[in-house]
Amino acid sequence: MTSAQIEQTKASVQDAVTKIAAIDAKIADFQAQYKKLLEMRSKGVLFCAKTVKTLPGEERDAFLAELDGALSADIRKMMFMFEDIAKLDKRHIQKIMFKCDLKDIAHALKLSEGTEIKKYIMSNISRNNITLVNEEMEKMGDAAAVDRAEVLAAQRRILDVALELEATGEIFFPEDM
Repeated sequence: MTSAQIEQTKASVQDAVTKIAAIDAKIADFQAQYKKLLEMRSKGVLFCAKTVKTLPGEERDAFLAELDGALSADIRKMMFMFEDIAKLDKRHIQKIMFKCDLKDIAHALKLSEGTEIKKYIMSNISRNNITLVNEEMEKMGDAAAVDRAEVLAAQRRILDVALELEATGEIFFPEDM
């Protein structure tokens, strides 16, 4: 390869590097914009969830049924928080807990030491399951070592069971939930 060809190759590569850097900058900008849009969407969904939650049950269900399926599901999920389970009557909480994985119950309650929600859930599962849940929580170690994202995911899976049971009419959420 001649020195002229080497210089030509270097110039071509440098040109490509410059273009790649420009593309990377655009990607970074798009990612920042995307993150902002996701945050805005999340805030909007939370606002909708809090507002729709105030509607009477039939109106709420009719309104959510009119929305895009994914948006409706996102709003429905945000309408109910894990702590809201304590507002359910005993029969309903028992149905939910019966359908949930014991590991999910243990993870969901791990950071809820001494809280009403933990007491309420534990008082509505069998003695044998209480033992299993407690053993599972002991395996997790100290609460500080537990991954909060894992706890929130387990709580979400329990809420998903509750929403599924509510959708099929097996349980009913109180109007103030």
